[in-house]
Amino acid sequence: MRTYTRFLFSLLAAISLPVALWANVIVKGTVKNGGGQPAVSYPVQIATDSLNSSGCIINHTVYTNSTGNYSDTLKCSSTIAKVFVTIVNCDNTPIHHELQVVNNQPVESNFVICSRPCSTTVNSRRSDSIPLAVMFSAGNEVSPGDHVEKFYWNFGDGTIDSLHMYVMHTFHNAGIYNVCFSIRTAWGCTSQNCKQINSDSPHLCHAEFNFERIQSAVNKFKFNSSQSFAGTNDNIVSRKWSFGDGDSLSGNVIDPEHQYAHSGYYVICLTTTSASGCVSNICKGVQVGNNDCHPEFTTEQLAGSVTLIKFNSTSSTVIAGDSIIGRTWTFGDGATLTGNVVAPQHQYANGGSYTVCLTTLTRLGCEKTVCKPIVIGQVGCHADFTQELLSPTPNTGRYVKFHSNSSTTGSQDSIVSRRWKFGDGTSLDGNVVDPTHFYLQPGTYTVCLVIKSSRGCSDSVCKPVVIPTTSIVCHADWNHEIIPPTATNGSTSVRFHSQQSTTSASDSIVSRRWTFGDGTGITAGNVVDPIHVYAQPGTYTVCLYITSGHGCKDSVCKPVVVPANTFHCQPRFTSFATGLSVKFNSAPTTIAAGDSIVNRFWTFGDGSTAGNLKDPTHAYPRAGVYEVCLRIQTRLGCMETWCKKVAVVTAVGNCVPYFTAEQINGVLRTMRFNSEPAYSQLAGDSIVERNWIFGDGSTLGGNVINPTHQYAARGSFTVCLKLRTAAGCDTRWCREVVVQGTDSTHGAVLIVNLYPVPVNTTLNATLWSLYNNVNSELSIYDVYGVKKWSQNKLLPGGNSTTQIPVSQLANGPYIFRVTTIYGVVSRNFFKVQ
Repeated sequence: MRTYTRFLFSLLAAISLPVALWANVIVKGTVKNGGGQPAVSYPVQIATDSLNSSGCIINHTVYTNSTGNYSDTLKCSSTIAKVFVTIVNCDNTPIHHELQVVNNQPVESNFVICSRPCSTTVNSRRSDSIPLAVMFSAGNEVSPGDHVEKFYWNFGDGTIDSLHMYVMHTFHNAGIYNVCFSIRTAWGCTSQNCKQINSDSPHLCHAEFNFERIQSAVNKFKFNSSQSFAGTNDNIVSRKWSFGDGDSLSGNVIDPEHQYAHSGYYVICLTTTSASGCVSNICKGVQVGNNDCHPEFTTEQLAGSVTLIKFNSTSSTVIAGDSIIGRTWTFGDGATLTGNVVAPQHQYANGGSYTVCLTTLTRLGCEKTVCKPIVIGQVGCHADFTQELLSPTPNTGRYVKFHSNSSTTGSQDSIVSRRWKFGDGTSLDGNVVDPTHFYLQPGTYTVCLVIKSSRGCSDSVCKPVVIPTTSIVCHADWNHEIIPPTATNGSTSVRFHSQQSTTSASDSIVSRRWTFGDGTGITAGNVVDPIHVYAQPGTYTVCLYITSGHGCKDSVCKPVVVPANTFHCQPRFTSFATGLSVKFNSAPTTIAAGDSIVNRFWTFGDGSTAGNLKDPTHAYPRAGVYEVCLRIQTRLGCMETWCKKVAVVTAVGNCVPYFTAEQINGVLRTMRFNSEPAYSQLAGDSIVERNWIFGDGSTLGGNVINPTHQYAARGSFTVCLKLRTAAGCDTRWCREVVVQGTDSTHGAVLIVNLYPVPVNTTLNATLWSLYNNVNSELSIYDVYGVKKWSQNKLLPGGNSTTQIPVSQLANGPYIFRVTTIYGVVSRNFFKVQ
């Protein structure tokens, strides 16, 4: 059996000396995290000094117990002079302690892991159609094991938000606002980051309306758009209403009324136009007729008092588009509560039976009542359990089945919560009566059961469980076959088979982890026969790591030779814009000799597509920057896609300024700018002067197309390009550029860019590395810290781009994280349909 060990230490050969008196040295200590909590089952490497402990070379690995303590006894035929104790921190860097031993006395070495400061960053994205509406998101860095416990936004206009880490905020007045985001973690770390938002715009408008049902009429609603607004020295001159049933209303009516002929769900839209030509649109849904609601509530007897009851009405329901605006509680003892309290508490003076009623009123006028009887009185409960060691054979003797025979007093009470603590650092919440638990190591464990009843009684009991010594066996193995490229498959693939991996007779493999040698792998699941596509020919080292149901682990690595792929194709295209119309040409595309293109497919970045055209022309609905992609397929089966961003800007004086920005050095904070997409729409005209304003006080004159600039500090800068052409066109264009970087190796790996954000199917991550071939884990976490996707990758030096599939993710906010030996960097993004 091969043993997979997390640590590898090189020890020099010991110098043989005559046998002396035996030495016994106890090495002990604790391992805790930055929050002071014990690190359970954490590996600790203990070794003797091979130079000064003659004739005695010891290299042990022990594990901490449920309280974070570890202990090991070193036995030697000679004196032990020095001991090395080593652990690996959460960022995969070793922590090394050197201990002197005097007269065989015990030595102690304590560690603190996962402890580093927290930080947060503020990201923003302005809406193109509503310049004052800004989407804010935050990027947080906390210690492993820690988490953000409280946070809030201060938007600088007198409003705050402490509910949403991703929030769309509208600034109703022009000006400069200092937007700040603050966090506090469970371990007490605090951090704040601020960003200035300039909301001043000469063309600014925002459509908004609300509505209410006219109580005296059937299916008749009144709408009000008085909260719609336009910019300074501007005013709304037109309001167009669409009521969702085929009727519409033009003109400039602020608060129209509308009668619906039939019940149903309708989408109402309002489009406003200002005197300066600013157009804004908003749509909302309304339920007409058939409105229904169902009040519902639960009760809970609070600990410490049998007459203090908490009620909760969050289970009440309404139809889509409606909401509860009023709740009236009658508690059965003469007391009532009005308003809209969702979860009130009520103190009863005496025990007994009471009828509690809840009446809800919704915005659309639904009003209903539900009543329930409750019993108030004395309660009692008793926690107890038995245990059974299952299948007492060498391979399955560590499974223990527990049975809760706990009880309550009174016919109106019952156990609603059982929490099991198994003594090995793990626990089980919920209300499981008969759990089965597997213990990885033999020994004596203290198992505790905590119960809670429906009327607030709680009790606990603890008992010892003895796990006998057992043995488990497993063996990892695999073979492979090459799937060569064909006319319908232009890639070289390899199919792996791992059925020959084995375990003990009563055991089974529950996890297989694959690394394919090209920086990718399968980090979770139990895939037996994966198929992997290699982008380049060569020799790759492929590894399989298995884990059995009884905790046995093994691994095996083998070389795989991937032959060269004879299929080649590389789509490319050029573009030339005339106003909002852009002509594309795919002539620069290259393919292998003897092959030919049979299909082209264009996506123009605005939702439009085109079929098998070599040089299509596309008219865009509005100015902007669009990501255009060309996918080709050849006769021999090669299929590739290439994308680039195209600027479509309404010309000012017949010339169009535009540039891109790319960070090419993270540690030195160096940016490269490229103004090649800038052009003049006048035939025969050309750009004769480019003036760059880098946003940090530095400028560059002349006519430099793609300059580089090094920033003194990281941050957000407004970079501007001023153009002048031979025909006299003179214009300027500015954009916000985010510069990352640091002066230490902790910034050796950076996330330069994530696009598009929000993302639908594929997320492109541009990463920068100071060093070549840096081993990294790319991962995606949700906002609760649950890993949703991961991949291992070797990062080359400089910039590189990786495509990440996200179509399997549900809609919402996520965190993209890159983990290397130099630390962890992350950035937020949002997944949409």
